[in-house]
Amino acid sequence: MPPGIVQLLASWYRITYAFVKWGMGWSACFGLYAGVWHGDVLSPVLFNMYIDCLLRRLQLSNMGCAIGSQFLVCIVYADDVLLLSPSVRDLQPTVDNTC
Repeated sequence: MPPGIVQLLASWYRITYAFVKWGMGWSACFGLYAGVWHGDVLSPVLFNMYIDCLLRRLQLSNMGCAIGSQFLVCIVYADDVLLLSPSVRDLQPTVDNTC
């Protein structure tokens, strides 16, 4: 992706604010510092770009565990990602490798 597009998206997400409406009242405005905008047309595209990169890195990591005749490092369903590892100690390098 061109650096200018990345900078534009980063700028948009850096200045994201929200408020909560409850009945007839409104909360104070607060910043949003994580995630993508739900309902935004770019959100699925950005999520797919991120998850594709994550899955490729996991596939190349040679980490995970054997389940029967299959060697798996993660199971993904919608926006849920389950990392698999034979032990907690072996899980940390998997997490470190994907961040």
